[in-house]
Amino acid sequence: MEEDAASFSAKIKEAFRAADANQNGYLSRDELSRIFRNLGDWDDEEFEQLFIQADRQGDGQLDYDEFVDWVMGAGGAEVLPGVRYVLGQGHEHWPEDKKAAIVAALDAACATYNKYGSFDKEIVACWNPDVPTADANIRGNMRFGGQIGYRTALHEIAHTLGVGTHHNWRLRVDQDERLWKGPIALSKFRELVGSEEVLHADAMHFWPYGLNFEQELSGEEDARRHVELVHAFVEDLRDGEWDPVSYAKNEIGIYFQCPGSDTIFWSKSWKCIRKDVAFSMPDGLQDFFGHRKVHGLPQDLTHIERMAWDPPVGDHQDTNDEDLNDEEYSFECGDYDTVDIGCAGKSVCVIKAEYNGRASHDVTDKIRNLVHRGRIYVVGGLWREIGDPEPGISKTFKCVFKYEDLVKERTFKCGDLDTVDVGLPGQTLTIIKATYGRTSQADVTDGVRALISDGRVHIQGGIWRVAEIGDPEPGVSKTFRVVYTVTDPRTGKDVDERVFVCGDYDTVDFGCAGKVLTIIKATYGGSTQTDVTDGVRSLISDGRVNVTGGIWRCSQVGDPEPGASKTFRVIYTVS
Repeated sequence: MEEDAASFSAKIKEAFRAADANQNGYLSRDELSRIFRNLGDWDDEEFEQLFIQADRQGDGQLDYDEFVDWVMGAGGAEVLPGVRYVLGQGHEHWPEDKKAAIVAALDAACATYNKYGSFDKEIVACWNPDVPTADANIRGNMRFGGQIGYRTALHEIAHTLGVGTHHNWRLRVDQDERLWKGPIALSKFRELVGSEEVLHADAMHFWPYGLNFEQELSGEEDARRHVELVHAFVEDLRDGEWDPVSYAKNEIGIYFQCPGSDTIFWSKSWKCIRKDVAFSMPDGLQDFFGHRKVHGLPQDLTHIERMAWDPPVGDHQDTNDEDLNDEEYSFECGDYDTVDIGCAGKSVCVIKAEYNGRASHDVTDKIRNLVHRGRIYVVGGLWREIGDPEPGISKTFKCVFKYEDLVKERTFKCGDLDTVDVGLPGQTLTIIKATYGRTSQADVTDGVRALISDGRVHIQGGIWRVAEIGDPEPGVSKTFRVVYTVTDPRTGKDVDERVFVCGDYDTVDFGCAGKVLTIIKATYGGSTQTDVTDGVRSLISDGRVNVTGGIWRCSQVGDPEPGASKTFRVIYTVS
């Protein structure tokens, strides 16, 4: 069969040489197109897709010997870069025996994965004496502590590839029966064992051949079966549509442990944490599993927070979300743990943050700079974002914070010559980001901030005419975009916008006597909307606008389209 394929390949190459008009060893796009037209029914789109894939150099011509080999399969298959690793930051400070053991374990484990499977994963390996055994996540971060060895490395590499860590993993596991439901891995497992047995799995692991314990690895055959199953798991996890597994804390509460205690507590509110239910371990383990099952969580010991403080006892009846703004909270994690501090509808206010190794380091200002849309979220190692004060040393991050009302971010967008009107007179305007351009968006944030006057940025005749902004792309139509917030200067809270809409003859009545009425925008018209903001502002009396008989009768507004039916619309605030 191999001789037939080689002979057929040689004949095709000879045919291509005959078609090579200038005999330079290459086929141009046109030359190859003529050959394929003669070979069969190839349309332009099909030929174009094939040529793009075959033209590895991107120069519009093909070496026809290499092209035929590619078509025949000698090099057509995708070659993945494999499982590989680098040592983590500060490895030069690790104990030599630990470092040598980690290198030996990963060298052997990576070779086994690349021998029996096809993967693409780079691992960052670290030594951390505070880790009881070893752990790893799907981002490729791997930590060795109390266990370092070949079997451990094989097991942890599986976690970096998605075993127990991929967002689809738990969707493929029958949590009650602890069985794997994915068809590809199940088929591979039955092929390996030669029978219709079931493949077991839970929230984090699989068995047999998961190499969860030393006795599971008795030789090369066990390692091969482990890798082939992991490869099948990766295919199962990738297969089909998926819905992220979401554990809505505000619906199921939170499980946690306090310093120095084996008891697991549950708080109905994850915002105002209280010891609503207690499970003394190990006697209360079955009650704990039953409680988790009711709340839709796997019956294991995952998703348990480690508190750095001791919350009060409560039944949740005494708590409500208003407590958030008065109570201080604490968050604690290690070097590579995910930092996720936040709460729906609230913004994090960092009081104090420390990053402690052999010494204590104040990182409060750096952590405050990480707050985005009211939340702090860092994956892959906090030190990557704020720097590493003690490379190679295991550290702990601690943060004390409280919640504040989240201020709504707003967006204003307009063209070159449009009027820019952002903010509210008398309120606090904060420009988060401003850009201006077409092919590339120039950052003009500082320039726009300089234009704020009395809580407002108001420009007519073209934003590019303003010296603080300028014209980043002269002669080109551009878009100006601002992201900003508006808050009450007395309370610091978001300014609540309201809308009033009516017809030509309806009574206009909005605002509140004794309050401050602020008109953001007012328009009036039919086929076109005329800006009447300034006119309506002049009608304010004692925090209110009240007009009867038709808004068009007011000289401050007028009638922009006489005889036509129109709509009057106002956006305003009352404070």
